[in-house]
Amino acid sequence: MSADGIPNRVRVGVHEAGHSVVSRIVGLPSGEATIKDGEARSYLTDDHGIRSILVALAGGCAEKILLGDVVELGCKDDDAKVVRLLAANGFTDTTLTRRALADECRDLVRKHRGAIAEVALQLLIRETLTADELNDIVGQTTCTDCA
Repeated sequence: MSADGIPNRVRVGVHEAGHSVVSRIVGLPSGEATIKDGEARSYLTDDHGIRSILVALAGGCAEKILLGDVVELGCKDDDAKVVRLLAANGFTDTTLTRRALADECRDLVRKHRGAIAEVALQLLIRETLTADELNDIVGQTTCTDCA
């Protein structure tokens, strides 16, 4: 149980759902997601660019937007990846660039909140979703701010 009373398993499900949904929204083909047996993982394609940075930020953004801003799980590895990718892409003002990309990521998470919530729910129920199941959920869930 996290400090805010939300079970860690719920936070992990939302976190992985954020990664899985945003990867599909930005056009990076991705595999399954799982929160089974204490292992949380989304099998994501890494293009080593801006899209991968957005996907890395998406887990923490999903936690903040869907559950609140108290605790983030698993973000240390994501943060390290963001720093590495920013440097690899030649960004010198990483603070400003990271802030701009975090804003963009929050917008994506807000727009696709319904898909993230559905993926998280299905992960909590079934523990693992295949790439096709994830694609179906994302494809069938209406964007809350699109059109």
